[in-house]
Amino acid sequence: MDPTLSRQGALEGDAAAWEQSLRTYIESQQGQAGFPLSGTTDEAVAQLAAFLDGLDANPLTVSGSGTSLDRTKAVDAIKALVTASPDKWPLLTEGLSQAMNAHDGSALKANADAVSGNSAPPTTEKQVVEQLQGLKVFSANRCLDFPDTGNEASWDTALASYHHDYPVFHSLLPQYDAFCHGWGHTSKTKPVDVDVDATNPVLVVGILHDPQTPYPWSKALVSKIRNSHLLSVDMYGHGATGSNACTSAKVSDYLVNGTLPSDGEVCAADPEPQAGGGEKG
Repeated sequence: MDPTLSRQGALEGDAAAWEQSLRTYIESQQGQAGFPLSGTTDEAVAQLAAFLDGLDANPLTVSGSGTSLDRTKAVDAIKALVTASPDKWPLLTEGLSQAMNAHDGSALKANADAVSGNSAPPTTEKQVVEQLQGLKVFSANRCLDFPDTGNEASWDTALASYHHDYPVFHSLLPQYDAFCHGWGHTSKTKPVDVDVDATNPVLVVGILHDPQTPYPWSKALVSKIRNSHLLSVDMYGHGATGSNACTSAKVSDYLVNGTLPSDGEVCAADPEPQAGGGEKG
C-alpha cells in the first residue's frame, strides 16, 4: 500500500486501475466478432458508460431469477470480469453483448459469479449480520486511520469529477471522507509519515495485475522503506501468498531463514488447472 495516499486517494487509485483494465480489455477486443462496442477506445468507454447510466431506470433482466441488474450491480459484474485474467475476457464480451443487444443480464451475472466465486446472497439473520459486520469493520478502520477532512462543497466537487475521471466505475467509488465525517469517528492525529530506514530487511510483495492494491503502490512503499525488497508476481488477483506457489515459497524462506529473493525477481503465475486434473501451460 502506498503510505502517502489519503483515505479517499486510495479509493480513487482503485477506480483508476479498474478503468485502465477496462481500456486494455476494449483495445484487445476491438474488431472481434460479437464485441458490442465500436469506435476508438474513448468512444467505446463512452458508449458503455451511457448504456450503464440508463440501467437504474431500466435494469437488466436476469433469467430464472427474481433479481435484476441496476447500474451498480452491472458495474460490479463488469469489474469482476475485467480485473480477472485476460483468458476470462471473452466471458465479459459474452455478457456485454447479451446485455447491450437483448437487455438481458443473465450471462453477465452468471459469468461474473463464476469468476469471482460468488455464492448465493445471505438469507439467514446470522449470514446477514456477518456480512454487515465485515463491511462496518472495514469502514471503521478507514475512518479511524485518518483525521476528519473536507467539507460538503469539496465532497460534492470530488463526486462530480468522478463521473468524468471514472466514467464506468464511478458508481463503485464511495465518498468515504463524507461518510466518516457523518459517522463522527475519525483519527485525532495525522497518519505517520512513513519514510524510514528499516533495521532488518523488509519483504514487500506486489502483484502486477492487482485490482485492489495496484502494483505502483508496492513500488511506492519500497521507496519509503529503505532496506526493503520488492518481490513482483506476474498474476491477476489480490493476495499472492497462499495462492501462488512461487510467492508462498519465497515468503516462507524469508520468514523461516531470513533469505530474500533476488533483486528484481518476478514470480510467474501458477498454471491453470485443466479438466481432468492436468495443468494448462
